Amino acid sequence: STDVFFVVRPEIALLKHTKRAISMLSSLGQVEKGHLIAIGVDKENRIKPNDIQRVLGLEVWLQVPFDQKTAMNAANQGVPVSLFNPKSGIAHAARYAAAYFASASGGSGTPIAAPAMMAKKTSNKIGRIGRRK
Repeated sequence: STDVFFVVRPEIALLKHTKRAISMLSSLGQVEKGHLIAIGVDKENRIKPNDIQRVLGLEVWLQVPFDQKTAMNAANQGVPVSLFNPKSGIAHAARYAAAYFASASGGSGTPIAAPAMMAKKTSNKIGRIGRRK
């Protein structure tokens, strides 16, 4: 494969397991293919995207904001977040990733914003994506 994407939340246990997977990729001489997608990113988190990059040794390629309210409301209504709230940070991150993957696979998509800009959160959104029970 051309790229390997690790999806990680800012939680210590998950970072530990991701580091182990990145180590395996490194032992195969393929670490340059690794990229990080940080989900559940929020300025309230104690673990910041820079910490994730430092600990895992890879650059955070995309940040998906901490927005459980939008994600849960969209799921409860049975619609994609990008249709439920197209201006949300989650929808913006999804459009960026979709454009990148369409472009990378020979499609006509082109990235629409710099990955570092993806973490912007609208002020009326709260919560966390992917919360475990």
